[in-house]
Amino acid sequence: MLTDQPNEQSAQSSAAEAWQGTGGKNGLLAGVYTIAAFSVVYSLNPAWMLHRAWFLGSFVIYIALMFRAARSSSGTVFRDVVRSPFVVFIVANLIFHLFYYVLFTFIDPGLYDLQLKLLAEAGQLPNEADRESLIMTPAKSLFSYISSLIVGFALSSVIAFIVLKTRR
Repeated sequence: MLTDQPNEQSAQSSAAEAWQGTGGKNGLLAGVYTIAAFSVVYSLNPAWMLHRAWFLGSFVIYIALMFRAARSSSGTVFRDVVRSPFVVFIVANLIFHLFYYVLFTFIDPGLYDLQLKLLAEAGQLPNEADRESLIMTPAKSLFSYISSLIVGFALSSVIAFIVLKTRR
């Protein structure tokens, strides 16, 4: 019987392909490229690294490698194609969050003060409670990472939809 639904064996092989193949490798590349880009910007001017536009712009690296992984996926249905780009996001963002935590906590704890200074210059000086929320802790870093996975899945879904539409 022919259906659009993958059988159990192809679903398992698709999941393994996502983690061990294109998704994992491209996620590692995206994480390393993003850290390299942030490191270069940090070495030029740490204030630039803290700008929201730089954070959003760095998603270009993620998106390019997420598309690459989705295109190399052998899946023919949405749930199979969405896996690879989502694995890219999971791996890359884990690497990035670890880098960011280490940078703020061990390499340059003065980034906290720089953030406060930049917020004050922008007329957005946070109150005492908001200042505390800027301090990097393992729990906050983990929560930020887990929360980001929602955005990552949404982005992966859009990419999978586009790749599937272009295959037909």
